[in-house]
Amino acid sequence: MTAAPVQTPSPVPIGEALLSPEAAWEEAWGHTLTGAPQVFSGLPREAYDQLPGWNASLLKVAIGQTEAHAWSEFIDPDREISEDAGQFLIGNLFHCRLLEPELFDQRYLVLPADAPKRPTAKQLEGPKPRKDGTINKDTVTYANWQDAVARAEWWKAFMAEHPGAETAQSVSAKDLALGDALAGAVLAHPVLASRFADTPQNRAGNELTLTWRDPLTGARCKARLDLVRFLGDRLWIGDLKSAMDAGPGPDHFGKAAGNYDYCLSAAWYRDAAQVCRAGIEEALGLLEGALILAPNGYECEFIAVEKAHPRHEFIGRYTLTDEQAQLGRGMARRALNMVVQAEASGWWPGYDTAAKPLELPGYAYQRMERLAEVEA
Repeated sequence: MTAAPVQTPSPVPIGEALLSPEAAWEEAWGHTLTGAPQVFSGLPREAYDQLPGWNASLLKVAIGQTEAHAWSEFIDPDREISEDAGQFLIGNLFHCRLLEPELFDQRYLVLPADAPKRPTAKQLEGPKPRKDGTINKDTVTYANWQDAVARAEWWKAFMAEHPGAETAQSVSAKDLALGDALAGAVLAHPVLASRFADTPQNRAGNELTLTWRDPLTGARCKARLDLVRFLGDRLWIGDLKSAMDAGPGPDHFGKAAGNYDYCLSAAWYRDAAQVCRAGIEEALGLLEGALILAPNGYECEFIAVEKAHPRHEFIGRYTLTDEQAQLGRGMARRALNMVVQAEASGWWPGYDTAAKPLELPGYAYQRMERLAEVEA
């Protein structure tokens, strides 16, 4: 059986020279990348996204779907990058309010409660004229077009009154209130609150960017850690989650962790922190060697806050078991090997082109047997 290929994009020309991805990034963001592990504090999210290297998000797509999906979602130069919506918007608001509040006004523009929905290009297309060239103004189509034009005028005036609005993401007051409530829940937590105190070390440990070379493949890798704190006896990595259900057990937050391969992410972050130990010490202002700890001295914790109940009583805190960490590390290694091979060959496999037997979940068989009146 063969798989659908996706070709690797060619280097992007900058000026008249072809720069490598590393050189292009260095020129764009004013940092030098080396072969050694590096840690950047205060690096903008946009710089991290453009930083060459494989990260946990891409690896999860590659192993959970196909290499072609990973290429299409993260590498394809023609991919559409749209504003975050739904659960991702709330999560990003939550992160920004809690970890980078000084950047909020640059990234987001809060809309008034009466803001109309932004019209699409299709909605702004005028109604087709009749054979005689006139337009029937008594139709629903015409009324909808007039409404779209009015909404477009509102947005034009609103943007003119708010400099920088074109580069900021528009959010509703309702979404902002939820993001603030999620952040407030964490700040009110009896254990976690101190890890968000406004101290130089805490600020330096927010949104740390790590980059390194994988010792087995030589591939450049990267990670962006929400929170990094030195608690005196261990390095603590916090991963913030806005959750539908933050409760303990396999049917609650554990279900989301399984569906979204959180074990891979956490194992990737722990390994990244170990490789980049010296850079983390420098970023946090620690003495050299402060993080020479036992293997279990690096702890990654999920901080899950329920969106329906954004209060500190509904925050779930979860860490990996040794078995989960080992499995997550194995998944990351396999996924990394897959994408490294795909990049080297220029062949990003998708779905098999040959027909395969249909596989159904167990509950589907139970339903079909019931409908077909098959006796057990």
